[in-house]
Amino acid sequence: DSLVASPANSNFVQNDVLSILENGDYDEGFALALACKDLGLSIDLARSVGVPVELSSLVDQVFRRGRAQYGDRAGE
Repeated sequence: DSLVASPANSNFVQNDVLSILENGDYDEGFALALACKDLGLSIDLARSVGVPVELSSLVDQVFRRGRAQYGDRAGE
């Protein structure tokens, strides 16, 4: 409720956070394979135009570890 009433409010906060915290209900609607592909594309594009993407590269590593552990079809 605090997050919904704060500037952190979003569709994710309103519709997903409680079910994750209360039930461990992780939506598998967007596969890790697709998330890794999109992260890779964005990192490649940023680097090609000289934009530093250290944090995105770290997130990419985390997603790739998740993909290796849970498989391509697991939800992000």
